Amino acid sequence: MAFRMVFLAVACLAAAGLGCGPEKTDPVQPPSSGVERIGGLPAIMYGVPITSEITTDADVVTAVEVNVPIAAVENSTVRALSPKESFEVPFDPSSRSTFFDHLNIVFFRSGLSLPAYSEPLYALHFMGIDRAVERTIDCVGEPDQPLPENLPAGYKYLGPGLFPAEGGCVPGDGVHAVPTAAPEQQSPPGRFTATLLLGFHQGKIVHIEPMVSHALLLEKKSFSIPVPQPAKLGRKTRYPSTFDARYDGARGSFRFSFSGFREIE
Repeated sequence: MAFRMVFLAVACLAAAGLGCGPEKTDPVQPPSSGVERIGGLPAIMYGVPITSEITTDADVVTAVEVNVPIAAVENSTVRALSPKESFEVPFDPSSRSTFFDHLNIVFFRSGLSLPAYSEPLYALHFMGIDRAVERTIDCVGEPDQPLPENLPAGYKYLGPGLFPAEGGCVPGDGVHAVPTAAPEQQSPPGRFTATLLLGFHQGKIVHIEPMVSHALLLEKKSFSIPVPQPAKLGRKTRYPSTFDARYDGARGSFRFSFSGFREIE
């Protein structure tokens, strides 16, 4: 300690015209807002990176988002090598405090084998189960109907047979349920643009699936879809209430986002 005091005194004398005052401290930083954005590993879709982002506020997840550049959409009909192609987008593990685990984007180059969905489209499978469970879904032993509290109002469960000939089940996805009020579900069917399907496994919701036409995305217009709410999910987690697709012209990208999370059991 004595050595340090002597050193400081000599340093003061050596500094011409300068005095030795109290040591300077860094300015006080304003408190953090608590908002953090956590990116996941990118996926490559038709030569373009697709990224995910989890937004938290005070360590509570407030949004689960995926950024899809319009270049990936424009490339898809040119670069797709088969009628159905899938791309997995990983999420940061913080997403697991909500319903979500990861995203599977599926592009159907010629649409589905149903008149209402006969144009190119994207099925955005926001999965609520991990990959290990996803791989076990083989459409064997699925129930004829979920319990009424597990099926949101206004939704029709398509049944456990294989899609599209016998029912609504797709291996790895589960049994699909569709909104009965959607234009494409009417007779005759109206034009399909965007809708929100649900996927079930053993009578419980395992994925939330915005399905969007290629033509709608090329219009570069934003849109929103309410997320159907079951009375019971079958597990305790935080479940979203809103799906937004926001187009950012400056970045040339769509931001697909789930928010409005609430506790559910």
